[in-house]
Amino acid sequence: FWGALCAHTILKFTGFGIPLYQWIHYGSKELLSDEPSSSNLLFSSPTSELLANKRVLVVGAGALGCEILKLFALSGVASGSAGEIICVDNDFIEKSNLVRQFLFRNNDVNSNEKHYKAEVAAKRIKEINPLINISFKKMLISRETKDDLTDDFWDSLDFVIAAVDNF
Repeated sequence: FWGALCAHTILKFTGFGIPLYQWIHYGSKELLSDEPSSSNLLFSSPTSELLANKRVLVVGAGALGCEILKLFALSGVASGSAGEIICVDNDFIEKSNLVRQFLFRNNDVNSNEKHYKAEVAAKRIKEINPLINISFKKMLISRETKDDLTDDFWDSLDFVIAAVDNF
C-alpha cells in the first residue's frame, strides 16, 4: 500500500502521470443534438436520419451484444421505417449472466421456462426505445446454418456486428 501511494505521489508531482490530452480524440459538436427526440437521445437530426434507416445484424446477445444494443437504442439506430436491427443468439440466459449482461433480470432465470438471450434482449431494447425496429433469431451462425440466411438477407444489411466471445 505505501509503495503504491508513494509511486502515485511521485508520478503526480513529476508530471509523468498526466494524460496525453486526448490527442487521439475526435470531436464534432455538429453531431450532438441540442434537443434529443424520443427516437434519438444523442445525435442531431441529419446524423439521426442516417442512422434511423440502417439495417444491422448483431451476432451475440451476451455482454458485448447487450452494450451494443443499448447504444444503438440510445442513438436511434433502426428507428426509421427502413431500419431494422436483427439480434441473433442461440444461447439461454443463465444465472451467471446477470452480473455482466444488464438487459437480463432474475425472473428471466427463475422461471420454469428457459429464455433465449436474443428474444429477451430485443424485448428490453424496445423498452429503452419504443420506436426501434428490432427482431431476433434463435440460431447459431455457423457452417451448418449458412443456408438459413440467404444472399438476399446478407445483401440487405448495412453492417454486421460480431459481439461473440468465440468463433
